[in-house]
Amino acid sequence: MINIQTDSVEIDMADIIGVEKRNTMGLVPNGIKITNRYGSEFKFVVYKRAQLIELINQYRTFGMSPDSSRTY
Repeated sequence: MINIQTDSVEIDMADIIGVEKRNTMGLVPNGIKITNRYGSEFKFVVYKRAQLIELINQYRTFGMSPDSSRTY
């Protein structure tokens, strides 16, 4: 199954309760799944997912804004 979406999604960082790795098509390690406090799940194909997950979790944990000196 291939699912290509072009819609934009806006997720409030304060509403995120979980972010985890996922594999696209069950094989390709380039996806993340974000869950919000309302139980909605959002799945994305991303580049450099480990860094993106780290950035989201850093913001969630410490309430920090992204460090503009880092490139992701």
